[in-house]
Amino acid sequence: MLKRLEILGRLERDMWKIYNKKWFDLYQYLGNDYRRLDRWLSKAGIKRAFPGIRGRDIPGFYIRKEYDKIEAHNIDDLNTSEELFKFLKAANPELIPFD
Repeated sequence: MLKRLEILGRLERDMWKIYNKKWFDLYQYLGNDYRRLDRWLSKAGIKRAFPGIRGRDIPGFYIRKEYDKIEAHNIDDLNTSEELFKFLKAANPELIPFD
């Protein structure tokens, strides 16, 4: 994210000091190989609430005004990402010093 902001001329290091909280890039921690979240969830034994709703389907849902499916997918992504973070933190507390 930082490199992309730098390329776009929008990088402001102070932006990360919002409310004095630290930030953590889960995908970067997982190795910057940009594999799908489902791969990591499977390794951690985490199940999605809406496994039939995929990110690549979002544009179609938007066109058809199926906003409830978009919302369900986004909430599912947030929840499973949080569960994955907690799983990784429990497995590697010394590598993830964030709460």
